Amino acid sequence: MNAEKVKLAQVNGPKPTSNPFFISQKNNNHAKTRVYMSRQIEGKDHVLKLGQDTDVWRSLFIYDRRTRSIRLHAQKDLALSSKHGSKKTLGQKVAMRKFTGDQSQIAGYCDTKIKNGKNKCLTPKYYKNKHANFLIWWTCNKNPTQYWKHDFLTIGGNEVKHHSDKKVETRASQVDALAQVETKQENQYKWENLIQRLVNVKETMSN
Repeated sequence: MNAEKVKLAQVNGPKPTSNPFFISQKNNNHAKTRVYMSRQIEGKDHVLKLGQDTDVWRSLFIYDRRTRSIRLHAQKDLALSSKHGSKKTLGQKVAMRKFTGDQSQIAGYCDTKIKNGKNKCLTPKYYKNKHANFLIWWTCNKNPTQYWKHDFLTIGGNEVKHHSDKKVETRASQVDALAQVETKQENQYKWENLIQRLVNVKETMSN
C-alpha cells in the first residue's frame, strides 16, 4: 500500500459517513455490548463506557467527514474526545464534549482501530471488555480489545440513510428532545443533591 492510501485509511471514517452507526468490539459476539455515552458527567465531559442493552440514543454515532470527528447522533455538537483541559491524552478517559477541533477530537478508523489525532487508540480500561467499563486513549498495540466494528442502524432489515429517510429524521428529532429532557433531569438531580447536602451540613453545625 502506498503512502497516499495509508493516509486516506487513517482519516476515513465508517462509510457511508452520514449514516448512523453503533460501535462495538470486533471480537465480541454479544451484539448488544456497545460504546455508549453514560450518565456520568465530569465537568464538561460526558464519560463514554462499554455497556449492554443501553439506550439507543446514547450509543448511536455519526462520522463528520468535514471535521474528521465521531459525533453523537442525538447531539451532534458532542464529539468523541479526551477529557476537557487534559494536557496528556495517554490514559485519559474518553468522553463526549462540544467540538472545538483539538487533536483528541480528530478521529477515524484505521485497520478497524479508532485513532485520534495524537495517534492514540480507543481502548477499554485494563483491556476489560465488560459492562460499564471506562474507555481510554491508549498506545496502539495488538491487543484484541482495540479492534472495533461499526454496525449501521437498520429498520426492517434496511440500512437507515440519515439524510434521506423522513421517518428517521422524525425519530432523530424525538431523540434530540429526549436527550434535552434527560439532561435537564440530570441537572435538576445534581442541584437537589447539592441542596440536600447543604441542609445536612447546616443541621450538623446547629447540633
